[in-house]
Amino acid sequence: MWVAFLHRMATLSKTQSDTAKAEEKFQEILGKFDDAMLVTHGAAAGMHARPMAIADKGEDGSLWFITGGDTPKIDELAKDSTV
Repeated sequence: MWVAFLHRMATLSKTQSDTAKAEEKFQEILGKFDDAMLVTHGAAAGMHARPMAIADKGEDGSLWFITGGDTPKIDELAKDSTV
């Protein structure tokens, strides 16, 4: 029983370590980009992608963009905020 528990803890620790390494690598790669594609769901055309300058990068991998309030992408996001 203890052997199985210790094996499980070692596996969990390795998984957490691998996840941390992957997140660190993602942040490293993300730091090299100034632009990203914002993809929204348009009404008639399906998915609509456009390049946008990255305004900020969150530690959790989130990206922040700045745009005008009267642009079509705002209407698309109001209808479906999934990006």
